Amino acid sequence: GIGNPIKAEIVNKPTAMELDKKDGYDDKPMAVGFKVLDKDGKAMKFSKLESGEYKYSNEGDEVIHTSDDGKLKAMYLPLGNAPYSFEEVEKPAGYGFAGAIKAELKDENTYEKPLLVSVKNVPLALEILKVDGKTKKPLDAGFAIMNESGDKKALRFIKVSDGVYRYDEAGKEKTVKTSGGKLQLLYLPEGNYLIEETNVPR
Repeated sequence: GIGNPIKAEIVNKPTAMELDKKDGYDDKPMAVGFKVLDKDGKAMKFSKLESGEYKYSNEGDEVIHTSDDGKLKAMYLPLGNAPYSFEEVEKPAGYGFAGAIKAELKDENTYEKPLLVSVKNVPLALEILKVDGKTKKPLDAGFAIMNESGDKKALRFIKVSDGVYRYDEAGKEKTVKTSGGKLQLLYLPEGNYLIEETNVPR
């Protein structure tokens, strides 16, 4: 007769990629939108689960978002469409686009062991150098920065360190000062600016 059959349980685990999005200057998490492109450059579609994770779905949306902790998880992507790439489609003001990031998804990249992809956005920066016209030695001075268009009011900044300032509408600093003849302004939105010297060196 037939003996006791051997029972075998076969579990198919979904593929998974986890993206970690951070500020390239201070490592703070960032919530932004991405598209996932397959090997042919076609945007994949996803449905958002109650857990906040994304599941590959033909009925879903092309744009998926990192949460406030800078992370997103994309699951159930077919291995036959790999390699994939993450393409940033949204960015906060004051940053440049990160560019496409390739993701080499493999069969061992499951929910428990997702492919980890790290993306960092470097803030836009304006650097001002102040030197003596004759000796070329660095000079320290103060400047007001204004939008070329608009009300011409001095923009506000938060001082990060000597000669380094971060643009912030709620900042207290209207005059930004060089240190060793150098001034670096971070997180300025794209645009044209007027630079007015306010503290002239003697």
